[in-house]
Amino acid sequence: AVVSTQSTGTPTVMLFFNSRPIQKMPVTLTNVTAMAGYVVNVTDLTPSAPLELQESDHEGVELLHSFDWVLLFSVLFLSGSTFYNILSTQAGKRLLEKFKLKRD
Repeated sequence: AVVSTQSTGTPTVMLFFNSRPIQKMPVTLTNVTAMAGYVVNVTDLTPSAPLELQESDHEGVELLHSFDWVLLFSVLFLSGSTFYNILSTQAGKRLLEKFKLKRD
């Protein structure tokens, strides 16, 4: 079993056999106990360490709570590109002329 944790979201568990992915953990399992129960049901493996979080589990972990600038710039770029391409068409130019006439 491979456990991958990211800075945001829930951990992902994928089970492999002979380098082929067998099964992925359902997204609905969001706590450690449910994840361990899922792995035990699928693999018959039991946890070798306690499932409760220890003080040492928090060492070196840095939670990032920052604004998603990439998403903002992506949305702005897509909106601007769409607006520019619409206004580049004949229908877009006529629409722009109508707004200019109404404003004057």
